[in-house]
Order: sequence, then C-alpha cells, then structure tokens
Amino acid sequence: MNINQYKKSMDEITIKKIEIEDLLRKNSNNLKRVRYIKLIPVFILTYLLVLILFYFPGLSKDTFDVAIKVCAAEDEVQLTKDFISFKLNANQIDGGNDSSKCFINYNLNLKCEGDNIETIVYTCSNQDVNVNNRLSAAAYYVENISVPANEFSKYSKEDDFIFGYKAEGVGVASITKLIGNSYTVNYDNQYNKEYGLVLAGTVDENGIYHFNDTKIKVDITLKDGSTHHKELAIDSSSIKKFGSKIRIRITNR
Repeated sequence: MNINQYKKSMDEITIKKIEIEDLLRKNSNNLKRVRYIKLIPVFILTYLLVLILFYFPGLSKDTFDVAIKVCAAEDEVQLTKDFISFKLNANQIDGGNDSSKCFINYNLNLKCEGDNIETIVYTCSNQDVNVNNRLSAAAYYVENISVPANEFSKYSKEDDFIFGYKAEGVGVASITKLIGNSYTVNYDNQYNKEYGLVLAGTVDENGIYHFNDTKIKVDITLKDGSTHHKELAIDSSSIKKFGSKIRIRITNR
C-alpha cells in the first residue's frame, strides 16, 4: 500500500468514527426524550387528582357534618343511629274502594342543619307518585295547608288535591295536597313548609292498622355543588292502631 492509499484509508476511518459518535449522541438524546415523555402522564394524573379533590370534595371521604332533626308537634329531636319513638298526630286519608287499605298522614317534618347547605331532597319511594296512582304507592309526601273557607271549592278542584275539610262557622279550611315521592326544599326555607309523610297499610277486621317499614333517602347539596347522602329508616311494625307510635333513626352518618 503506497502512502496515498494509506492516507485515504485513515481519512475513511476518521469519518466513520465521527459518524458513530454522532449516532451515539443522538440515541442518548432520544433515550432522555423517551424518559421525559413517559413521565408526562404521571404529572397529568397527579394534577388531575389534585383538581378533583380540590373542586369536588364530595368525591372524597364523606366527612360532612349534618344534624337531621324530626319536628313533630312541638317537639324537635335530633336523629341518631338508635331508633327514636314518636307519638304523632296523624290523619287518616281515604283508602279508595278497598276497605282493607288505609293511608295515614303523619305530620313528620324533617330538617337538616349544617354549614353551607343549599338544598335538601327527601325521597321516600322509587315510584313516581301522582294523584292517579297514589293508591298503589307504599309511601308519598303531602303538604298540609290552611286556606280561607270560601276558597275551599277552588282548591278541591286542583290536580294535587287529595283531602280537605271545613267546619261550619269557621273561616279557615284544611287542605292536603299531593307532593309526590320526593320533594326539594331550600335550606333557608325549611321551617316555612309543613310536609307530611303518608304511609300505606292495611286494616284488619279488628280495626288494627299494619304498615311496612320505610326508608327515606336524604340528598344534601352544598353551595359549592358537592353532594352528601344520608338514609333514614322508619320502623312502622310497632304501629298497632291509628295514632300510635312510630320509630325513626338515621342509618348512616
């Protein structure tokens, strides 16, 4: 090999060495880039988790503190996990053509107390109750109102009218209007409403009333949009006759 051929060979070797070094440098940069790309989903998921817990606290552990009270007659008692017994004023509502059916309207008013509450929804049945199908419902809500006696006939013709009476010589009549299987009340307006819970049952040949147990779902919405859920249990098995006791407790807190 002459000197010229040797120099040419060395030049080729140098070029190939430079090409290999460039290739290794590029591969190293690509590996770093791949590592950074793999870390991006981790950063995104962490960021989303922080946002969810910050803006939707209702999705985290339900630590919301609320007091659910029962207002019956002049009594107001806070519910606990233990059953509380009430002897309530109750009105019998017409059970239709079947004499064995009975509907008892308990003036059982529920109230919630807590911070930053916007609205409360009380649901006593999954059935959508209206005037036409209420006789087949296990439970539903009504509103008890007083109206001028001379307006009784007007209210009795409305679609939500289910019961009412007026006495001679008295200027005020009592009306029971159907609300349905649930109702929503604004937090600041709770004490301005008089709602009753109607339980369907049967009456035997001895005039003894029998009812099934009932559960009430309580959905509480806060001003920040988060929601909290509670459930109440009403034990009606102790009701042996019209006007006797009813038991109620909160099943989860």
